[in-house]
Amino acid sequence: MAWGTFDISAFEALSKRIDSEVKSHQMEMMLNNNLKKSGMTLLEELKNRTPDSSSWEIDGTTNNQSMIILTVTNNVDDAAKIENGYRTHGSWISGQHTLTKAIAEIDNRLPAILDANLNSCLQGLM
Repeated sequence: MAWGTFDISAFEALSKRIDSEVKSHQMEMMLNNNLKKSGMTLLEELKNRTPDSSSWEIDGTTNNQSMIILTVTNNVDDAAKIENGYRTHGSWISGQHTLTKAIAEIDNRLPAILDANLNSCLQGLM
């Protein structure tokens, strides 16, 4: 007993456009660009929070199967001590957590940035 008909041609066309988009790596490039922009914002935050602002650099991005990793480095020898804290002459010097705080701020902003760009990308597929 048939209940009616359903035309799936629109879904098939959308599926083909999404498949084409994935194969052309457009979404991956968009995510990479967003990550780089976020990285530049992170770098700016770090430089504003650090006395030696020239010490921070972005080493680039690495694509893993499930994530894109942005590597940020600091070339100051004591950067890890300043970030995490250290012991000196029997007392403890608390860390400044400069990188940790800057990453937390960017993490709060990132969903809105990605949502806007993903929505724009998806609108292009519709």
